[in-house]
Amino acid sequence: MMRQVMIEYGQSILDIAIQEYGNASAAPTLVSDNQLSFDTLLTAGAYLNIRTEDVPGQDKQIREYFGKRGHKVVSGMPMNGEVIPQLPVFEYLQQEDEYYILLE
Repeated sequence: MMRQVMIEYGQSILDIAIQEYGNASAAPTLVSDNQLSFDTLLTAGAYLNIRTEDVPGQDKQIREYFGKRGHKVVSGMPMNGEVIPQLPVFEYLQQEDEYYILLE
């Protein structure tokens, strides 16, 4: 089953993955379910399909934290309201519960 979530201004694929699945490692599921690529710039007001069942990499505690409070993860908007260009997608390595960004 799927439900839909509206994209907020300044949100990226990683933001939605964290907000809806509790972990950025669920981004491949989000990309696949919505026929996107990792470098797709999301459009505010558009909708994405979100699985209602568990997905690999999901962190229920973090997902519930955002869901219960109605908080949105928005990394593309600074405090002064100016839009920050979205960062390129980065590679990361997971070891147990730790994530490491791989730099070139």
